Amino acid sequence: MPTWLSRNLIAPLDVKELGYSSLKSYMDDYPKAFTDVSVKKDKVYGYPIWFYGFLNYLNTKQFKEVGLDPERDQPKTWEELGEVAKKLTIKKGNKFERQGFKFAMHAAAWTMIQFNPILLQCGGAWFDKDGKCMLNSEAGVKAMTIRASIMRKYDAEDPADTIATLPLPQMDWLKERCAMFINHPIPPAAIKSQNEKMFTEGYYRPVQTPGVDPNKRYTTSYGFNFVININASREKQKVIHELYRFIMSDLMDCWEDTAPFPPARKSGWADDPRVKSFPHLGEIIKAQQNGASLPETPVYNELADIVHQAVQKIMLDKADIKKTLDEAAAQVDKATEEYKTKK
Repeated sequence: MPTWLSRNLIAPLDVKELGYSSLKSYMDDYPKAFTDVSVKKDKVYGYPIWFYGFLNYLNTKQFKEVGLDPERDQPKTWEELGEVAKKLTIKKGNKFERQGFKFAMHAAAWTMIQFNPILLQCGGAWFDKDGKCMLNSEAGVKAMTIRASIMRKYDAEDPADTIATLPLPQMDWLKERCAMFINHPIPPAAIKSQNEKMFTEGYYRPVQTPGVDPNKRYTTSYGFNFVININASREKQKVIHELYRFIMSDLMDCWEDTAPFPPARKSGWADDPRVKSFPHLGEIIKAQQNGASLPETPVYNELADIVHQAVQKIMLDKADIKKTLDEAAAQVDKATEEYKTKK
């Protein structure tokens, strides 16, 4: 959306045609992380479908095997995550039989999703007010040190040992090759298809991701929006509004087809008994409501690729964190300047 908005490609939506009495009533019905990105200068540019926060999925059987209680001992800080992951790790010599925790290493999108809240929790920002990349700030170095600590300090993961794919990024966790993994809400059918025993016996549960502050645990929020091409005629835009309103008019139908991915709207679904009976629904909604958005920049794809390459150097080549982030920030600034020139 930042890319499209910067090129004036999206038409603003009329909230009244979507069923809301005012902009305020619209904004009150959605998580702040969504409206921060989709509402600009009192104009709405995105009508959300699903919107969710990421969760730390625990293998509760593996927790109990090492004398940990999944509820009491769930890691609330990144330091606790490292200590718990260390206890859950099984190695034979230098080879992992089970990694205690695993960060995704298979795709740039996942690198951004998992690193984003750590940076923000450390007091960092992706860009300053002038658009300069702040990845190499003191907070950025602290955040990346936390990101690398599961391997470097706690010896609880091997970043090169993974069977994850884009369709199933949680595959290491599903196959019980790691005990914890930060993931979007996982449909029960996805668990059953890869590990019927885990599904049948129910030895898994999602919890909130760790925080730098144990009382401020939050993760990245992510979702999908309906938008309208600015070149659509007024007549077509009116029909599109009616279509979008119709599609989202039965949120229970939406939930039953796509659970546990929650609709973005706060009203009209979560109090239904069919929803409330879903396992760990409270954790799913809490992650959705407390999440932080990904960085808003028209060079997001370039940023993601650069950060992913930096993480690869730090994790696989054991490169110096500050030097690597200096180089990455410079690359991002170059991409931003090239975008401005082309624009």
